[in-house]
Amino acid sequence: MSLYNELRPWSLSEVQGQDTIKAQLKGMFLSKKVPNAMLFNGPRGTGKTTVARIVARTLNCESGGMEPCGECQQCKDILNGSSLDVIELDAASNNKVEDVRGIIEKAQYISSSNYKVFILDEVHMFSQGAWNALLKIIEEPPKNVVFIMCTTEEHKVPKTIISRARRFNFETISLDVISDYLMQVCNEHGKAYDVDAIKLIAAASDGGMRDALSILEPFYDDDCITTSVVTETLGITPEKAIFDLLFSIEKGDVAGAISVVRDAVTKGKNLQVMLKSIISTLTDALFVINGASVETLINTDSYRKLLLSYVGNVDADSVLKLSKSLSDVYGVLAKVPDSEFLIETALIRAVNDMASQISLKEIERRVSDLEKGVSSMPVDVKPVDVQVGNVVNIATKEVSSYDTSEEPAGGFAPISESDGLPFELDEIPDELPIDGDLSVKTVSEMQVNEPVPQSVSESVVDVPSDSNTAIADTSNTISDDLLSHLPAGTKVLGGVVSATVETRNESDIKADENVVNDLAGEVKEEVGETAMFKADEEIPAFGFANSFSGWLQ
Repeated sequence: MSLYNELRPWSLSEVQGQDTIKAQLKGMFLSKKVPNAMLFNGPRGTGKTTVARIVARTLNCESGGMEPCGECQQCKDILNGSSLDVIELDAASNNKVEDVRGIIEKAQYISSSNYKVFILDEVHMFSQGAWNALLKIIEEPPKNVVFIMCTTEEHKVPKTIISRARRFNFETISLDVISDYLMQVCNEHGKAYDVDAIKLIAAASDGGMRDALSILEPFYDDDCITTSVVTETLGITPEKAIFDLLFSIEKGDVAGAISVVRDAVTKGKNLQVMLKSIISTLTDALFVINGASVETLINTDSYRKLLLSYVGNVDADSVLKLSKSLSDVYGVLAKVPDSEFLIETALIRAVNDMASQISLKEIERRVSDLEKGVSSMPVDVKPVDVQVGNVVNIATKEVSSYDTSEEPAGGFAPISESDGLPFELDEIPDELPIDGDLSVKTVSEMQVNEPVPQSVSESVVDVPSDSNTAIADTSNTISDDLLSHLPAGTKVLGGVVSATVETRNESDIKADENVVNDLAGEVKEEVGETAMFKADEEIPAFGFANSFSGWLQ
């Protein structure tokens, strides 16, 4: 006898899972309100036929309780299949009108027990004629006749039948319940086992207890049910191979992902089963990403650790796209001869999609940084906040290649003595690498009557009029009118502004700024070519000299 038949439950309390259905049936037994037709619908191996037999025994048990006693004659006759009041029919092989007519005929006989029960298994296999014949007796059944119809495909049952039957929807059994029951069976039979091996068997059963027991049975010949033996026997793709492939895709390693597939082919693995395992793993990853605890997953401890590591490197969007891509391939694997080529092509596409997504995310991140004002400057570049308001206008005939249209648009903010500079004036080198032998010296080193460099035939220096600052003279004589805007006592190369020169207060000086600028413009027109040089406020102190020379060139 097979293991699942040997361990088949004989009462509702022994049924694993299906708590809702058990509660409904106990309520029915208690109230004595038994419907004439019941429809048990659900996946295979979830206990439909088993529960139907328990219901038949309970209804006819002489004890009249909510559980069959197993001791009365009715219980014994039903258990050994000799009862005339409990009739089973496999509709998969008895689905013609003549088969249903035989049921109708037997239903007319008077029952020797409480109820005459007909258990119709795989009822969705009935022909249309058989359904039409069955409909009349279900509409007007004889007294104490009960039909229990079991199916895995309710959609194939006519609506006219469904509307006249009480429905019981069986669900897949929790993997926790299956694994606990399998360990209980092993303990009762004295079989050693690895917990991870039992969990793999439970996962392979797809929620069906009958399938779980059928999978477990072959391993009873071994001294211990080990994880490696279960993995090899069931053709399960090792979790290491699954995560090696997923990590290769995440890293953009096409060769690594394809090598996993080819290795599986070499070892004789079923690629369709392998792909199903990968998709299942991606589903688990989505559960964890969306807040589910990894401990709720029925699998090995090593699997859960690898899954957590994978989830830490991916997001929900990338997992969804990969899952959809592989699911599309899984749906057509059975229709193509070269499944290996199809899977490898899908993996290459998945790697490319992942790389494109990473690039797009990087672009979005940088755009977001710019919008937030976050600098993308490398960490080794440290701009110095230099605010320099000094403006030096040098008009010369010899500097002719400079294009004033290239002048930075930022302008320069005036600087006051209180603002200070990020460097000392005397730190500027005496000599700058400037064509034309132009020598630049600090204010402190300027001497009265110091000759102007020959390379500059004429020059005009415009400095703020509110500071007594030495300014460069020109080789030509400057009239007092040009210097009248300067405060009395201002030093000029070659002399001092006469005290008799009319000086103006601050408001007058501001009013005359336009006049001074016009005069400077006239000088520029005289010399023909003009070069304007400004101290860049972005130039750090330590690079001032070189940067300034660049401006001059």
